[in-house]
Amino acid sequence: MVNFTWPIGITVTISSFLLPPPYLLTPVQDASMRWAGIIGALLGFVFGYFFNAWIYFSSSPSGVSRRANWRPEYRLHGVWGPIFSMAIGLVLYGLTLNFQKSWVGLAFGWILVNLGMIASTVAITAFALEKYPAYATIVSAIINMWRTCGGFSVGYFQPSWIARSGVGVVFGLQAVVVSVCIVLFITPVIWLGKREAARRTGSGGVA
Repeated sequence: MVNFTWPIGITVTISSFLLPPPYLLTPVQDASMRWAGIIGALLGFVFGYFFNAWIYFSSSPSGVSRRANWRPEYRLHGVWGPIFSMAIGLVLYGLTLNFQKSWVGLAFGWILVNLGMIASTVAITAFALEKYPAYATIVSAIINMWRTCGGFSVGYFQPSWIARSGVGVVFGLQAVVVSVCIVLFITPVIWLGKREAARRTGSGGVA
């Protein structure tokens, strides 16, 4: 939910910043800015795909031992880089608006945000589906429900939040929320997975 809230917030509110002063973009130029979001999403897909493959193949030396030592929680290490990218993108986007700098800053900020959103979603989804393979339909439904709630709720509160606190504060706080939530929610899952594997090994099972 947190991953999708802020990127979708940019998508639904960016025209309100680009059409009025100081940017005064035409409708065609405003629409063309969507390429930034598309490029970011494609980069996120590429990173998520290849980094998750690297995580699997680097978990242990080869075939049998790799599967013996493998834990789905390893997939979650794919969120750290993307979340850092999203946080930096949110800060860049907010500061660009706050100080009314070039639209190029907005484009690069949006690219970083969408890269982080898609790449981290790849890691989280891969973990969830691998952790609960027998419940793939339910897992997918839950993930999409939270994506929908996060994405569609932001349009109701972000404009008034920006009007009250200013774009710099709003996007800075969004970066903080993303960073704090990923530590609070991902770190315990990784730790619990390691603890469970150690417990199985200690009782004679396979880690």
